[in-house]
Amino acid sequence: MIDLSKIFRFVAIFYNREKVAGRQIAECHTDACVVNGATWGADFGFVETGRATVSIADKAALAAFFSDWLRSASPRPVR
Repeated sequence: MIDLSKIFRFVAIFYNREKVAGRQIAECHTDACVVNGATWGADFGFVETGRATVSIADKAALAAFFSDWLRSASPRPVR
C-alpha cells in the first residue's frame, strides 16, 4: 500500500521551496540564495526576489551563472 502521507509531505516541501528561499533572503538580508539538496533535486536552483527561479545543472554551470549574474548586477566592470 502507498503511504500517502509521505507523498503529501514531499509535495508540500516541493511546493514551498521558493517560499522558504524567499524567507531566507528576507531574514538574511541577501539579494538571492542557492537551493539544493533533497527538496530541490540533483541540480541547483537560484532564487532571487521578484524573479523566476533558475534551475542550474551542475557546479560548473552554477559558477558560470554567478559570473554572469555578478556582471549584470555590477555598476562597474568585473575584472
